[in-house]
Order: sequence, then C-alpha cells, then structure tokens
Amino acid sequence: AGSENNALQGTNSVKAYTSDEDDNKDNHENPYGEQNAEKGYMPFPPPFHTVNIVMVLFLGNIFFYLLMNFSGSDEIRDFAVEHFTLSHENYHLIYPFFTSSLYQEQILQLVIDCWLLYQFGNSVLGFLGGKRLLAFWAMTSVGGGLLHIGRQKFELYYGHDPLEVRGRCFGPNPFILGLVGVEGLIFRHLNFMQNPPVPFLVMTAFVMIIDVWRIFTTKPEEHGAPTGGALVAYIFWALPTKLFGLSRLTASL
Repeated sequence: AGSENNALQGTNSVKAYTSDEDDNKDNHENPYGEQNAEKGYMPFPPPFHTVNIVMVLFLGNIFFYLLMNFSGSDEIRDFAVEHFTLSHENYHLIYPFFTSSLYQEQILQLVIDCWLLYQFGNSVLGFLGGKRLLAFWAMTSVGGGLLHIGRQKFELYYGHDPLEVRGRCFGPNPFILGLVGVEGLIFRHLNFMQNPPVPFLVMTAFVMIIDVWRIFTTKPEEHGAPTGGALVAYIFWALPTKLFGLSRLTASL
C-alpha cells in the first residue's frame, strides 16, 4: 500500500511539474501576456473592444478628415485648424499638443495612419494596457510637438519671415513612430527571442532615421505630420521601462 501511495504521489508530482512547465512555455511564447490586456465590453475586435487611445485616434482622424473635406463651412474648417493643429502660434494654449493628434485632411495619410494605429496599437495595447498606453501617447505627442515648436522658434530667431513660418503639425505620427520604436525595443529584449528578425530591426532603425530626418527637412510653411515620437521613445526609454512595466523583459539579460 505504501509503495502504491508513493507511486501515485510521484505521478501527481510529474503531472503538476508538466503543467507548470507548459504554463511557463506558454508565457514565453506570448510576448505580451494577458496581465495587462483589458477585457472587452464592446462587440468589436481589439483595439475597438474598449474605449482606449488607439480607438479614439482612429475614429478622430476619420471624423476630422470627413469634416475638413465635406463640411462645406469655412468657419468650421478655420476653427478646426486653429484648435486641432499645432504651431508656434498656438502652442502656448497647451491643448493643441494633444488635440492635433486627432486632426487629418489627407486621404493617403489617413489610410496609412489608421492602418499603423491598428497594427502597432493593437499589439502594444495588449502589452501595456489602456492607462499606460495613454501615458505613452501623451509623452510622445508632447515630445514630438516640442521638437517642432523648437525648430520653428529657431527659424524665427535666425531671420525667417514670420509669414513663412506658419507650418502646422497634425496627425498621430509621433505616437505611431513611438510605438514602432518601443515595439522594436521590446522584441529586441524579449527573453524568448534573443535573435529577433533582422527585417524587423532594420525597419525600426529605418523609422528612427526617417523620424530625425523629417525634423530637420520640414519646410517652414509646410503643413503636415509631426514626427519625433521614435526619438522621444528612445531618449526616454528608461522612463517607460520603469513606469510601463517593461523592466521585467530585461531583468534576466
């Protein structure tokens, strides 16, 4: 009887060990995990299953594109440009750093931005969760906006005509470029993926180059997407590492 009990205990131990081992394997195979994923309360696929910053930006860009192209009212358009774009003329109001992410007026940029928001926003939302992703959006929007305001102030200081330095920034590009940069860093530091795909790292580096290049090549009068999000994400990597729960990815490296 004693030997039979020992055998049964040994079998249970093997089963428990195998179960724990399988759980650990599943955790390694899932780069984002479920600990921060929010349960959906709307009948739509992620990232539209909850109210989150990705969904707000996605729908906001579509709304403002339709408003700017089909409203038929110059007063409405002027109001949208004044309060939902960012430049050295209105940055002191503070809120344009954030509301400019909602503005859109070009169909090609709308399609690209919405696709990138869906692809990268969905994956990082599942990893960071809604609140921390909201904080990351605010960080990249303010950081990218400050870079362009600083560039415009530099142009004005060194003699550019104020009538020429009227370029306005809009769109969620700092947030998108920040997502691409941070997702590249996440994949590069994941314990289960010591050798990430070369094309992915090349794409991340390429986005970084474009991000910096656009900062210095934007014309003073040019209206369009701000950048700087990837640069801000890299500079403040230590900040999201601590605040956004990414430190555990690199703890054992």
